[in-house]
Amino acid sequence: MLVHETDEQSQANQDIVLRWFDEVWMRGNVEAYDRFAHLNCTLYLAGYREPLRGLAAVKQWAREYRAGFPDVHFTIDEVLARGSTVVLRWHSEQTHTSEYMGMPATGRVARTVALQMLHLDDGKFGEVWLMFDALGVLQQLGILPSKPLPRVVIRVMTAIRRLRGILPCASVARPGWSRQT
Repeated sequence: MLVHETDEQSQANQDIVLRWFDEVWMRGNVEAYDRFAHLNCTLYLAGYREPLRGLAAVKQWAREYRAGFPDVHFTIDEVLARGSTVVLRWHSEQTHTSEYMGMPATGRVARTVALQMLHLDDGKFGEVWLMFDALGVLQQLGILPSKPLPRVVIRVMTAIRRLRGILPCASVARPGWSRQT
C-alpha cells in the first residue's frame, strides 16, 4: 500500500478511515459504522441516482452489499490524506452469490478498482464519495452485455428513462446523434 506523508491532523484522519475500512469492509462488522460516521452522513455511490442519506441508510446498503457478495475481498492500494479529507484507492474481488439490488445471484465474480473520498469532522465522516465502474461490474456479472449496445437500444433506453422521469427531457448532445435520426 502506498501511503503519502501527512501532517498530524491528516494522519489522525487517515488512521480513523483505515480503522473504519478494516472493521466494516475487511472484517464485515457493519455495526462499526456507528463509531466512524455521523448520524446524518451522506454516501454518493456510483450507479445510484440519489445519494444514501443518514447512517441507517448507509448501514442498510452495506448489509445488503455484504449479503449479495459475502466473499468480498479488498486490497487498499493507496491512501492520501490532507486535512479533513482522506482518499483511498482500492481494488476488490467478489462473487455474486445472493440477491443484490433486486438482481438474483449470478454466481459470477466481479473485480473492480475504486476511488473513495471521505470528508471528516470531529473524528467522524459526514460525506463519502465512492467511484468505480458500475457498468463494468454489471457486465462482469452478466447482467448487461459486455459488447457495446446498438444505438437503437440506447435510444429506447433513453426514451424509457425520460418517460419514467429519471432523466430531464432536455436532450443531451451526443456525437452523431440528433432528434431527427
